[in-house]
Amino acid sequence: MALVLTNSNPDGTVDLLIALPEESIERIKRFNPFELVWSQLPVSRHTLKCIAVTFCPAEEQKRIEQLSTSGDPQWQERAFVMLTRGFQYMPAAGDHDLGYVELGKKATKTQ
Repeated sequence: MALVLTNSNPDGTVDLLIALPEESIERIKRFNPFELVWSQLPVSRHTLKCIAVTFCPAEEQKRIEQLSTSGDPQWQERAFVMLTRGFQYMPAAGDHDLGYVELGKKATKTQ
């Protein structure tokens, strides 16, 4: 089961973190895509600012599920930190700060 976490930003936008378990990664390797229906999410009425996709090992998924029922109001923030702890800005590897590239065109810088 994939975890979908949201983070509200001060400007009213929402960041979305999709954490895929090993079985979802294996499905994707077989060209069976992971789907997320935006209108089914509680935050769908908000403007989306950023989407990040990461891996979530089974033991961390269990820990996040425990956090979600712990009564801790900061559980999603703690889960975000746990799942993105290895983040590194790597423009040479294609990080988004270089803008998007539409096939057949040059990169366009976006904010």
